[in-house]
Amino acid sequence: MISQQLKQPNWVEQLRPKTEYKPYPDISDRGAWESLPEPLKMSIVLEAEKYLQFAYPPLTATMYMEYWQNGNRTRYDLPYHRRRRALTTLVLAECIENKGRFLCDIVNGIWCISEETSWVISAHNFHFYESSLPVANKRRHDIDLFAAETGSALAWTYYLLGDVLTEQYSVLIKERIVLELKERIIEPYLTRTDMWWMGYDESVKLYNWTTWITSNVLSTVFFVEEDDNKRTKAVEKACFGLDRFLSTYHEDGGCDEGPSYWNKAAGSLFDCLEQLGYASHGTIDVYGEPLIRSIAEYIFKAHIHDRYVLNFADGPHKVTVEGDLIYRFGFRTGNVNLMDFGHTIARRWGTEGVKQMQFFSFLRVVPALFNYNKLMEHNQKAVYPCSLWLEGIQVMISRESARSDKGLYVAVKGGHNDESHNHNDVGQFVIYSDGEPYVIDLGVETYTKETFGPNRYDIWTMQSSYHNLPSIGGIQQKAGEAYKATGCEYDSDDAQTSLTLDIASTYPDEAGIASWRRSVALVRTGQPYVRLTDDYRFQDEPKEIALHFLSCCKPQLLADNVIRLASGDGKGLLCHYEGDRFDVALERKDIIDEKMFLAWGDAVYRIVMRPKAVSMEGTFNFIFRAE
Repeated sequence: MISQQLKQPNWVEQLRPKTEYKPYPDISDRGAWESLPEPLKMSIVLEAEKYLQFAYPPLTATMYMEYWQNGNRTRYDLPYHRRRRALTTLVLAECIENKGRFLCDIVNGIWCISEETSWVISAHNFHFYESSLPVANKRRHDIDLFAAETGSALAWTYYLLGDVLTEQYSVLIKERIVLELKERIIEPYLTRTDMWWMGYDESVKLYNWTTWITSNVLSTVFFVEEDDNKRTKAVEKACFGLDRFLSTYHEDGGCDEGPSYWNKAAGSLFDCLEQLGYASHGTIDVYGEPLIRSIAEYIFKAHIHDRYVLNFADGPHKVTVEGDLIYRFGFRTGNVNLMDFGHTIARRWGTEGVKQMQFFSFLRVVPALFNYNKLMEHNQKAVYPCSLWLEGIQVMISRESARSDKGLYVAVKGGHNDESHNHNDVGQFVIYSDGEPYVIDLGVETYTKETFGPNRYDIWTMQSSYHNLPSIGGIQQKAGEAYKATGCEYDSDDAQTSLTLDIASTYPDEAGIASWRRSVALVRTGQPYVRLTDDYRFQDEPKEIALHFLSCCKPQLLADNVIRLASGDGKGLLCHYEGDRFDVALERKDIIDEKMFLAWGDAVYRIVMRPKAVSMEGTFNFIFRAE
């Protein structure tokens, strides 16, 4: 798709040389920087003042080795990212003030980062070697997510500060930046094909690494590389990799990595397209393609309310989505809904969103700064469709109301158990009411060595019994593409929206399941409710069944066969079940992981419902209503 754009006559002549690649104002354009809204400027300067006389934290060999030794990645990652956050914030503040107040700390940041043995974080070494190395290999430079981001940060620093570093210090500062970027980023990118995310191995499925890395590599090449032949080669290689990435998407644009990864998958695709379009004087332009439009719109489709998004697999249920990025993607693709959504998010979060800007990369924050007034002038509000079916990734989404904060919301997924950042979760569903979560998907704990190792599915959050799914004779769903939903049937009208699918094949043969037809429906007539129906049939003999429901709300057993899930504001969701058929156990799962604690607090709850009698075939029915 994108490479096709390079077949246009004389496209190479349209590619801007380094001297003409000026997508945004640098520090010398005082009018542009001084015209930024005062709250934006003040927010960035105040943040940068925290880094005056900043002691850039050390990154030692033993800190790097901790991931190899015990799986801990935070001891190295946190100071690594703190160095870069300091540099980007200081550079932005210097562009705003232009007084030289932050230059000393900027130069120290450039020097510290340039002196690092490798820009590849310890947890990503295994992407380039048969096994993770205990320390970085100085003899070759691989490019992972954060090596690419580091390169982009230094390239933007080189561009934004212009001649200031040379005038105030030495030409050697800028020369050092160029030296490091050519050695660590540009040359490896142009000369190698063995890094999996580049797309040359057709057996490897590409995901957010491809777009995320490519977007940052393009910044490095466009700002730093003088050789026009190398610039051309970089564009051709980028277009090839992006096309391979796009080939993994279905027509509906659904991201099986979830909305939290949309930011770096689809969002970084947009970053690539923006740079390629500007660099080529608009010659490379695929915003009119239906697939690009669908990929852009996915984040709107997956939004629930406020910071809540539809999360499956490793994705968190609450994210900070970038209103400016969404708005600009909507503008480029002519999608008014997406523009409205971006505006709504930016308005709702106000200055809090502004304060977060400096923690993103230059590639996001600089466009956001200079697009801020246009974004805020937009005066429409997003309206949500009541029914959506993403057939490619087999996700159904249904709302009671077109307002995000009113009524019931349900989503259910089919798919298979070898998706990106996979959990064994085919048939999983979530329920929200008035924009708040009740029946949930947990997400994932803090990433460790085990998260992406051979023991991934020993982690409790990855297992089907900690999703809203059944276990059969103590047997759970298995990982692998063969373990998938079959016979998906989506149906929707004004009265109700439903998805029916068979999840029997997601369990191994020893479970003995001939069929397990699960149907989830949102019924809008009368007092709206969510209906869950499970029809099962065993092959030879019945086995013990346990049905699981996960909630962030403490469950209460009430009379008349009702379980109440109460939220913190006193509202509740009622689950009606066939009480004479089940033994019900209410389990509290204490949270000890920091990431999970920030998501859900000190505990989550699992409702386990075991039928008192199990026959060769049967049906279970549950009704969920807002209290």
